[in-house]
Amino acid sequence: MKNVFAKNGQVFVRKNSYGTLFVGSFESSEKAPLCEGAGYVGMLNKNGLTISPTPLDSGLPDRLLGQGIKAALEASVWVKLTTPGSLMVRAFQSFEDSNWWTFYGVSDVGLDSSLFPLDTAGHGWFRLEERKVTPILAPLDAVGVTPAQVLDCPVWPGPGEHSYRLPQHPQKWCQKYHEINVVLGKAKGDAEVARFLLDGIKVSQELSHLSPLLSDSYDVNYLKYLFFLSQNNYLAPDKPLTAAQVELRTKKINAFFLESLEMDVSNKNKSRVPKIG
Repeated sequence: MKNVFAKNGQVFVRKNSYGTLFVGSFESSEKAPLCEGAGYVGMLNKNGLTISPTPLDSGLPDRLLGQGIKAALEASVWVKLTTPGSLMVRAFQSFEDSNWWTFYGVSDVGLDSSLFPLDTAGHGWFRLEERKVTPILAPLDAVGVTPAQVLDCPVWPGPGEHSYRLPQHPQKWCQKYHEINVVLGKAKGDAEVARFLLDGIKVSQELSHLSPLLSDSYDVNYLKYLFFLSQNNYLAPDKPLTAAQVELRTKKINAFFLESLEMDVSNKNKSRVPKIG
């Protein structure tokens, strides 16, 4: 099989005391024979991003499935490579039926500093083109956020001329979390009802390892938020969003908090009305 080349894309680099971390998106030169979640040897140098199609493993261990990029980057699931410019890469499709991939990885040897200059925080942003890589101005300040969280800003290339905000999970897990949120939205803000409904989901062997994470779903404010979204037909699987779509989503979230605040004020005012008789 041929190596996979990035003909278009962008990568964020963070260097710390543990090594060099990467997260980004790229469009492959042709249909990439990559298995989502599996680890591959990648090279990031003056010739851009190249990925060998021979996997180093079959994917993340079961305990990490569905936990996102942050958990994977922090886990001991990365093979130490010694060739300058080499990194271990994992990827999943960013857009359905496309050659665009979200990728993340770790390098123990780091990058050529003359080609990949980093700022004082150890961060760098680079444009990927076929057989070429170019430093670019940082589209956002990544200090204080994880490498995975930079995907949550609409600064990533994708199909067409738009920049996108990208999910931190493969499409399969975005759909599963959506199904969970639909169920929790039916609890109407009641934590006990949510616990009952969620117990039926967690018995699934595929989701059982997520029980500690799902326990946060009993938060009353979060449940009210999901109920608000479901009532207004806003619930949908996580997917790439343009800047305009992110702005619309933010307006929906703000509408929820405004409505909640107005309800709280109304309830407090009612409690202050003196009883007659």
